[in-house]
Amino acid sequence: MKAVCRCLTVLVVAACVACAPGVPVGAADPVAARCVVPFSGTLDLKGSKVVLTFGDEQPGGGGVVIFEAARPVAGRYELKADIRHVATPLGDAAAVLSGYWELVGADPLRRELLGEVATQYTLLNYKPVRDVHVRFAVRERSLVVDPLWFGALSGRGRISLVDDHPMDVALDLLSADLEEFFALLHGHGLMKLPLSGTVTGSLVLQGPLARPLVSGRLAAYEGRWKDFGYETIDLRFKGTYPMLRLEDGRLISSDGPSFRLEGAIDLGDLARLGTQVRHLKRELIVADDVGAGSRAFRLNVSDGHATRLKSFVTGDADGRNQGEQVIGIEKQIGF
Repeated sequence: MKAVCRCLTVLVVAACVACAPGVPVGAADPVAARCVVPFSGTLDLKGSKVVLTFGDEQPGGGGVVIFEAARPVAGRYELKADIRHVATPLGDAAAVLSGYWELVGADPLRRELLGEVATQYTLLNYKPVRDVHVRFAVRERSLVVDPLWFGALSGRGRISLVDDHPMDVALDLLSADLEEFFALLHGHGLMKLPLSGTVTGSLVLQGPLARPLVSGRLAAYEGRWKDFGYETIDLRFKGTYPMLRLEDGRLISSDGPSFRLEGAIDLGDLARLGTQVRHLKRELIVADDVGAGSRAFRLNVSDGHATRLKSFVTGDADGRNQGEQVIGIEKQIGF
């Protein structure tokens, strides 16, 4: 087993050096040393079973993954992994993972790799989060995922494994709490907005993996933006990542002013998302359909400062059908 471990270590080092641009294989380079992950374990060649422990449980070791793979039947492998506080871009992660993979097809040159992976008891930054379930296939030089489940998020699609990795992926958000959504991405560059409510939506990504064309819709319901209560926020957007432009945006309030929203959001600058939202152009809507008995006005707002608004209607001020003009409520808002 020691000989096997030494061989695997050499392969890992060689792969890491090869990944470093401009560094020939075999050359000493500190980048290669940082790529190596310590591991130990057993390899049961007779029983076709592998148990390996990656990482270091000591403080500052970056966490541990205990990986187990077995082959109960020919061509099919079952896997288990105990992920213990591993550092990820989203924070400290822990979970119990299980699944399988297998090669199918009679022609050795046209076989497909099929698999399924699911997690349980998932923690992110020591807090419970929803588990993941993925069914995948590798065929015709593409990774096909159908379906992907992550709590209320579902998805399916295809990503090419060659060239610039063109993709065609669809994601659906069934229903999620906005505060939970921002808490999940907090620390990943996304500043938490003073926004509450329930959000649903859909997203389509097409084109190169690095800069796909993004189109979709997000709708939030029954929440608040700071002290301003809203009934619906409906956003339809399109653009080439990371720049998205609102093609149709509306903020609707049942007992206050409503707005149409226009502008662009740079997803590459999520730390300034709140500032970008405040700089969206907002067109006040007093009435979508102006009837004979009412008057409406619109006011463009894009500087983010408080704005004093007045509504005007015509009607019976004293009940004598004199058609007197009545001044409505004057209200100061800002967001």
